[in-house]
Amino acid sequence: MPDISGFTKFVNETAISHSQHIIAELLEVIIQATGNAFEVSEIEGDAILFFRLQEQPVLHELEELVHHIYTSFHQHLKYYQRDLICHCGACSSVSNLSLKFVLHYGQLSTLSVGDRVKLAGRDVIAVHRFLKNSVPLKEYIIISSDLAQSSKARPEELKDYIPVKEPFEGLGEISYSYKPLDSWLKSIPEPTPLERFQLPVIRKMEKIRIKATAEEVLYALTEPSQRLCWMTGLKRITLRKHKINRVKTEHECILGHQQVEVQIEDYTQDGSKIKLIETGTIQVPSLKITTLYQIEPFGDQEAVVGIGIHLTPQHGFFSNMILPIAKYFMQQSSIKNLKNLKKLLEDKLTKAEINLH
Repeated sequence: MPDISGFTKFVNETAISHSQHIIAELLEVIIQATGNAFEVSEIEGDAILFFRLQEQPVLHELEELVHHIYTSFHQHLKYYQRDLICHCGACSSVSNLSLKFVLHYGQLSTLSVGDRVKLAGRDVIAVHRFLKNSVPLKEYIIISSDLAQSSKARPEELKDYIPVKEPFEGLGEISYSYKPLDSWLKSIPEPTPLERFQLPVIRKMEKIRIKATAEEVLYALTEPSQRLCWMTGLKRITLRKHKINRVKTEHECILGHQQVEVQIEDYTQDGSKIKLIETGTIQVPSLKITTLYQIEPFGDQEAVVGIGIHLTPQHGFFSNMILPIAKYFMQQSSIKNLKNLKKLLEDKLTKAEINLH
């Protein structure tokens, strides 16, 4: 049973939503890393109960699997941090997330609930009880004495494990051993830095001043539910792989009658100035659209927001011929989008002030 921990209790709605998305993503990473070695019994909040039917477990094989899962988990966190755009409480604290494991061997019984079959029995309860232990670490493997005995583990296989005996609710005093995982964490390499996107020349930026913080503007630009509220003609956004936008994520937009494939290409923060770059491809006319969003704080509670567009014809005389017309309409759309964005954020501020009073 791998168990994720480290998130604090968030009161901000964004952070709560993003923490749920991050945990769901990490649970999927764990399931993929486990492969066919075990079956999923249940996903229980931040943990997964796996099982397999086997007469005799092999400790070193289980450790190798746990090491693979652990490495996949922390590599994913490192890539997440590298590609991060959002700065909400959940996204900013992914580095605090940790993973621990409980390995147990025992007897299983099943319980039918509707059309589902649940694992039951004393040993299933024991696995859950082991998670409520007195181990003074964030990351470790626990192996029960039953698993150690059944696997016929040799003394050298157990040399890094610390034996413990403590009482558990409803089970009495139980012996187990735990192994710290800090040496594994130190061996996980840092991800390769992202290559910076080569921004084409953008000759004109449409700008507007908004009564909102830079973080609030950035959230409205990158969160799909928010973008639907200010982008002219946008009907739907579907994220391709991840539930939270970050650098190199892709999503499909239905913009008017067009299907636009969009990718976030780059995100930089130089001091207090934020730049977000995305590209999109439309079929008719055949154009690649590069959009630069720029956010600069103006005092404590305001920001100057700019949108710049660069259009690149993909092929054909027709695309080149209508390029000036397309540029004009894109410029007008940028002006309207900025006004919509200002209204969205400042209306939220007004409502918040009314609620405060």
